Amino acid sequence: MYTYDDQLLDAVKVRRKRLAQALLHRSERLRRTWTDGLGTMLGSIFFAVLACAVCVGVSFVMNLIANDTTFKRQPTQGTSITAPATPPTSPASTPPSADEDKQ
Repeated sequence: MYTYDDQLLDAVKVRRKRLAQALLHRSERLRRTWTDGLGTMLGSIFFAVLACAVCVGVSFVMNLIANDTTFKRQPTQGTSITAPATPPTSPASTPPSADEDKQ
């Protein structure tokens, strides 16, 4: 049977063992915590670099498309509209010709 004295002795032994481990390996505990945080930090940096690379890539492709003339809409030769050689004039602004004076 597990008596009260045995429970007390086991509890004291466990407590002394934990205190000795904490005293001996204090820096190891801090190092383990730091390396756990390091993994999270490196993962965050990786995703930040990936997001920046995607943004730069999209911007580069959009700039290429905006500056490239092959993607701009150009009229075909059969349906192109050309401007007349002489601009049309209104009848009020033209001087009367010689034929109109004879009539």
